[in-house]
Amino acid sequence: MGEDGSDLAREARRNNAILRARIRDARNDVVQWRELARSNQELFYLDEMYECLAVFQQIAEARRTGLQPDGGEEQWKTHVNWFLEAYEGAKDVRGQALGWHLSCLVGLFRENIQNVETEMKDPKLVRIGQNIGKFRDECNWTYDVLAAKTGIDRKQIISHVQGRVKPRPKTLEEYAEAFTKKLGRKIAPTDLKK
Repeated sequence: MGEDGSDLAREARRNNAILRARIRDARNDVVQWRELARSNQELFYLDEMYECLAVFQQIAEARRTGLQPDGGEEQWKTHVNWFLEAYEGAKDVRGQALGWHLSCLVGLFRENIQNVETEMKDPKLVRIGQNIGKFRDECNWTYDVLAAKTGIDRKQIISHVQGRVKPRPKTLEEYAEAFTKKLGRKIAPTDLKK
């Protein structure tokens, strides 16, 4: 059995809390490195990093409260790129990595710039994902079985359940048809949006 909507929401909250803690610790690292800065160039890069971390903190906090900050994911991605460039610049000037927490955050961003947990999800997509997950559980199907019954790729199904990708109308029909056959009652595409 897969995770239902409440499990996904709980996991997202946990990941967001971890991210906020990493950002806070990385900001403390930058403050410490500023005190040890050897040149104006190094200070410049550290200031850039600190500004980016302040933006990350605002976005992560907005995600925690369910708000969509100005600029959304594009602002996040832009600042991640600036942050990584500033980190590399400071590291080159300094000749070494800048702190454990900063290194962990940099590693996290490099690992998957698109999926920093953080995802600000559209409530409509989350609801659709929860409903797909609920009906899948009711059918007692794994993701693989649901993929076989609908012809939808397993990875695509998971991205729908997690509320990361909006299913096309035809895809919603395929889900509804499969659930209807298995459950013996009419499940309409609109039922997946409620």
